[in-house]
Amino acid sequence: MMMNGKTFVVIVALVVLSHYHPYDGFVGLSGVMAASSCASPTYRDTYPSSGPSYPQPPTVQMPSGDQSVPSFSNPLTQNHWSEVANIGSYRPTIDYRGQPYVHSSCPHTQSGLVNWHDPATWTSTTTVLAGNLPANGANVVLPEGVSVLVSSCSIDPSFVFGLITIPTTSKLIIGDANINISASGFDVRGSLLAGSSSCRLGNKVTITLVGARAAQALPAPGHVKGISVTGTIDLHGAKFSPTWTRLAMTANIGDRYIYIQDKVNWQAGQRIAITTTELKDSRDWHRNEERTIVNVLLTSLGTSTTTMVTAIQLDTPLSFKHFGGREYQAEVALLSRNFVVQGDAATSVPVDTFPVACNNTKNNANEVSTFPCEKSYLTGFGTHFGRDESLGLEIGINAKVSGPIIDQSGGWFVRFSDGTPSTLSIASIQVDTDQKLVLALPYPAGTTFNIVYQAASWCSTSWGVCQHNYRAVRNITAVRDSFGDAYFWDETQRTLYLRIVNSPSFFGGLPSTDPAVWSPYPPPESFSRNGQTIVTPTQASVVITATCPQMNNAASATATGRYCAPQTNVRVPAATAPYVIIPQSSARSSTTTATPSTSPS
Repeated sequence: MMMNGKTFVVIVALVVLSHYHPYDGFVGLSGVMAASSCASPTYRDTYPSSGPSYPQPPTVQMPSGDQSVPSFSNPLTQNHWSEVANIGSYRPTIDYRGQPYVHSSCPHTQSGLVNWHDPATWTSTTTVLAGNLPANGANVVLPEGVSVLVSSCSIDPSFVFGLITIPTTSKLIIGDANINISASGFDVRGSLLAGSSSCRLGNKVTITLVGARAAQALPAPGHVKGISVTGTIDLHGAKFSPTWTRLAMTANIGDRYIYIQDKVNWQAGQRIAITTTELKDSRDWHRNEERTIVNVLLTSLGTSTTTMVTAIQLDTPLSFKHFGGREYQAEVALLSRNFVVQGDAATSVPVDTFPVACNNTKNNANEVSTFPCEKSYLTGFGTHFGRDESLGLEIGINAKVSGPIIDQSGGWFVRFSDGTPSTLSIASIQVDTDQKLVLALPYPAGTTFNIVYQAASWCSTSWGVCQHNYRAVRNITAVRDSFGDAYFWDETQRTLYLRIVNSPSFFGGLPSTDPAVWSPYPPPESFSRNGQTIVTPTQASVVITATCPQMNNAASATATGRYCAPQTNVRVPAATAPYVIIPQSSARSSTTTATPSTSPS
């Protein structure tokens, strides 16, 4: 919205600007004599003197028969608003239940107002014939020194005015009713008012700005398909809170309900957006979805019946999966407002829609598509121990896996689509030494391993230990209790386990001083806030070289490196303890990068 001039202008955030283009022009319409649908020139809408002052959050709990309560495999997430650190209550939820009805200082109820639909209002203006209402297509100038009220019946919703001018001594006041005003623009030299901070409008008000793109040639006046303000504009719609939240649990394809972390006061019929949680999010390929709310209900989830979150019933099932675990959660945003300023549908659709299709071409100067495209360069999925693999995260080439370390889970299981690479490098590790994060990888039965710690590339054997061989141990517990140089191969389950932890970029001393078993070493540099710790990534890496009796020859022939045969029937390891809801402060951040080697083994 264009704001110019010397007078301070207030715009309330609850007004939505939709498809707004400030320099589009107006398609002129021939004047048609106007007639009001109001019962009389003195008609005024009536306003309630009691009742709720804000849209109310849900109070009805979802019947158990409507939707099965999520099971053990779908844990509830609450009060979790940062993937990295707890930065405090920066987005508090406001609960409007029980607040008293407040409607004071309402512009539309003040004395001395004149009605838009009263012919007598227009006797002193020269923009229309004296005594006639503003006509369809006409430019409208309010009379000097008056406050003109627009009621529900004042303006024919099919009318499209030209420029509406509000003189410096005048006010245009919109009442609390369902009102539609369309015009080529507004020149607000006086005041354009709708409600106040203590008198929010509860009905639907829509201002539509109309005009062809041909009128956008610059310089163009601010009122060309816009609202130019040198006076005051103050618009107050109903307050919805919060207007964005996050999922409380994963929403899967086909779900008609989503569960969010807040008690929102959203209403049936409003539109919401559920953001993507995929690797890629661009115009030519994304997994964002919009849906209409059918119902808003409370529901009991998690280990306690007193834990309440909001259930949103959708008009149509979801087309894509939206992740909502402890690592991070898809965001859910309220798109609808009851006060909307928008461009007309015919001429306000964005024209810069290219590209609309994804092209996998890479390193091409003429390539406009973002890279990669759907199901391209996807190497597998990562899943917490003890969880359903369908809830896992997609992993791409050179994937970075990050999120809180959940002690009750114990680690990550990573399954590569083409089979685990025979040579796998794990680098850029950011896991504190006091965290016991275990990585599990499936391999064919009979696989043997050579696993080494590889120091930073600048390490020299003339003064440091640049390589250290991992040792085999008998069970997962021994892996967790090691200082990062042990692995366990479970031949029966065909799963390799090793601990992922920050180790020094090199160890001082000659190679001959390298101990067979690592002992405690100084913790890495780190940054902490409110119980959350982010450690500096090590420059060392872990290199796993596997000799597999069965190889995926098809994948190895078309890809860089070699891949062991996929183990599709190897299951996600069990959690080291029951997977339960834990406080946000007990989740620590971790980051690792798994990169298939470019050299075959």
